[in-house]
Amino acid sequence: MSMDEKGKKMKELKRCPFCGGEVTIAEAGDYLTSWMFITRGNGKNGCKCRAFMESKPYSFNCSAVDKEKIKKDLIEAWNKRYKED
Repeated sequence: MSMDEKGKKMKELKRCPFCGGEVTIAEAGDYLTSWMFITRGNGKNGCKCRAFMESKPYSFNCSAVDKEKIKKDLIEAWNKRYKED
């Protein structure tokens, strides 16, 4: 589990709810807008599905605090999809 800048524990990103593979967060964007998305992880335990989830778009120059909030919201939304066995 990683730590945010204030030392609080961030929620761990859960596995793919369909295949159980590992996923990761990536960031993309264009000239003025960026967004984060959850996509397949790399390696032999990576997700085999094409399922992913995007964050809301944000300005390329948004603050680090705002970016962390967007990332936290994305992780929370993704983790709601996963059901523990």
